[in-house]
Amino acid sequence: MQIDTVENISVVEQLQNGFTLHARTHAEHLAKVYVIKKPNEVGEFIGENLFLLDILEEIPGKIYQYFGENQKLALKMSYDPDFPQSSDLWVSILTKLSVEEVFPLLEKFDEEWWLDNLDRANCKLNIKLEYI
Repeated sequence: MQIDTVENISVVEQLQNGFTLHARTHAEHLAKVYVIKKPNEVGEFIGENLFLLDILEEIPGKIYQYFGENQKLALKMSYDPDFPQSSDLWVSILTKLSVEEVFPLLEKFDEEWWLDNLDRANCKLNIKLEYI
């Protein structure tokens, strides 16, 4: 079956426009909820691991549920100097809470939600506390 080249280009362009709009919508959402350090690197990594988009959009609501809505969140890459090809993405919970306040919240968050969702991250995403 031969497809008319002009029609084929139109279909490809329409698909690309749809993908671009979809990607732009995700990017806008992530930029609203996360402080993104080195956005080019983060964007490239997410582009190679698109399965992370859904969980990255879900995480803020869960963190606010457990830690309160005053928490700021950051996204940044981490590289192992011994294995330059190995990298992963980190969500940092930027908190002013004391260790005594935040540690029980982190344990509850891990036990009730994060540990059940680790498989979705496929060892490409981690969550940590960062005291500010």
